Amino acid sequence: MANKSQRKLIGKGEVAAMLGVHRHTLTRWLRNHQGPPGQRIGKKIYWTRAAIRAWLDSTTILAQSESGRAAPRRSALGAVLSRHLASATTHRD
Repeated sequence: MANKSQRKLIGKGEVAAMLGVHRHTLTRWLRNHQGPPGQRIGKKIYWTRAAIRAWLDSTTILAQSESGRAAPRRSALGAVLSRHLASATTHRD
């Protein structure tokens, strides 16, 4: 069972900041069925930390399988976000 911080829903602004992209980029990804899968609640979309982490893991795996090695930018982004998610998990109970 996921802990509370993994189940907490995160809005578009926070997700965009975590991923280092603009909010409009997230909107475009959603429209094109790319990016981390979100959950629509009313007119807004929310994400869980677990969904973002899983998406980052899958994008790193795809980058490795397509090129034979991980794309450095995605790997670095994944490492930074993993540290951010881990610290958020340990600081929030």
